[in-house]
Amino acid sequence: MFFSFMVFAIIAPVYLASQMMDSSISFFIVSLFIAYLSYSHVMTDEYKYKGTSLLCATPYMRKSVVLAKYLDVFFIFMLCALIQMMTATVVPMYMERLSVSGFSVSLLFFSLFFAILIPVQYKFGYEKTRRIFLVIIFCTPFALGYLMKGLRTHPIHFSYALSFPAMIQHWIPALVGVLITLLSIMLSLRIFARKDL
Repeated sequence: MFFSFMVFAIIAPVYLASQMMDSSISFFIVSLFIAYLSYSHVMTDEYKYKGTSLLCATPYMRKSVVLAKYLDVFFIFMLCALIQMMTATVVPMYMERLSVSGFSVSLLFFSLFFAILIPVQYKFGYEKTRRIFLVIIFCTPFALGYLMKGLRTHPIHFSYALSFPAMIQHWIPALVGVLITLLSIMLSLRIFARKDL
């Protein structure tokens, strides 16, 4: 399964970037798909074999179980970023390199998605929420297509009222994404601590 994800992480961004002419969006879509599919696979096995209950019966603390889910998802995101950069170096005629702002904005929306997904699944359970998030994941490319078409005809210009250098301003969305993730971790820890396994 890991091998198939890696092949997808190499081939899909090249195809999407050649169709969309934007490597940031292709990176976001591919990293979101791969991370969600991997997360969903782990959650399916946990649900099927009562993995969370078994883990909590061992010396592992509940905090470790929650943090492992977030670390897994963000490890996959960083791995996709690395693969994207290496692929762009090997085949630059089909896709451009991922920009700092593209990476940063992708991290923001990626963080936002999983910052909502993980606490909701801790609160209501994997089985009750998986179909909702699956529909959201598979509608994302279509929604992004319409959004990009609209932004090309009516561009939006954000101007920061901050006097930071341009490089720091490019990293602000990533910082916001990290802060959202930290809040989500605290919420997940609170929900999971009260959950009866």
